[in-house]
Amino acid sequence: MKTRDIVVSYLEYRRALGEVLKSNESCLNRFIRYVGQEADITTVTTDICERFISKDGIGSAALRFGRWTIINGLFNWALARGYVTANPVPADHPRRPKSLTPYIYKQEELKALFDNALKYSEPNNRCHPETIRTVLQVTYMLGLRISETLNLKVSDVDLTEMIAYIRETKFFKSRITPFNIQVKEILQGYLGWKRTVMHNCPDDGYLFVDKYGNKLDHSIISSRFKKARDLAGIKRTDGSLFQPRIHDLRHTFAVNRLIAWYDSGMDVQRLLPILSTYLGHTQLAHTSVYLTMTDRLLNHANERFESFFYEDLENGLQER
Repeated sequence: MKTRDIVVSYLEYRRALGEVLKSNESCLNRFIRYVGQEADITTVTTDICERFISKDGIGSAALRFGRWTIINGLFNWALARGYVTANPVPADHPRRPKSLTPYIYKQEELKALFDNALKYSEPNNRCHPETIRTVLQVTYMLGLRISETLNLKVSDVDLTEMIAYIRETKFFKSRITPFNIQVKEILQGYLGWKRTVMHNCPDDGYLFVDKYGNKLDHSIISSRFKKARDLAGIKRTDGSLFQPRIHDLRHTFAVNRLIAWYDSGMDVQRLLPILSTYLGHTQLAHTSVYLTMTDRLLNHANERFESFFYEDLENGLQER
């Protein structure tokens, strides 16, 4: 069977499970071109796979590991269905890159970021600073992915009930996200400004648009975010390859929610599933990625440990 046909069937199978697979499809299409459009799947050797994994002399461990993971998944699927008799992907996979450590913004940094997003402007700017600031505020205060913020439509925001409808997000899931009075006031102010300045705010239109009424592009937000971040003087000094990102706003939301619960003396273990649902996750393991151990979280964890330790010690002495 042709490698091309195997790849098509494999991607159809994975999509039927609810996966998007943009990066997988791109990689597998490159793999098809590399081995040949008409190549039979059984003629693909370990040597071919090794050369593809390090094709073009890629030096990035993340890229090599990504290619290995994707084609290994393809051949494991093909092997289980009898299309091949063995998996030709080398068993010794490239070293998995270290996970990126998220940047957790301090409260004063968040304020400086939002303030500088509003202040920053440039000639022929395609987007109003007011829009950029509100995008960043909503992304942080609702713990959203930036794509979820940009996909919001005016009708998705119910200011009366104080809920936002987050539709067809990662893995095609939708959810309802409640918000507080502070977010309501921000959104009310933004919508009032938008109707006054842009004179066109249909319910079925996107909430965040450029000066021409077009859906706000991710590249525009990314560029303006970096300008605001630099103006605010926010930077990493821990040797990380990446400076603070927009996505770190979501991490900061999750960490700050945990800290607030700890500070209030609430049962964090019981509340974790609620946070997971709010973030749009179906498993707690997915939420754990966002729970970076900040100094304050470590202090709370230490306090909890000491509490359990002395309680157990006291109980032990009483039993004796």
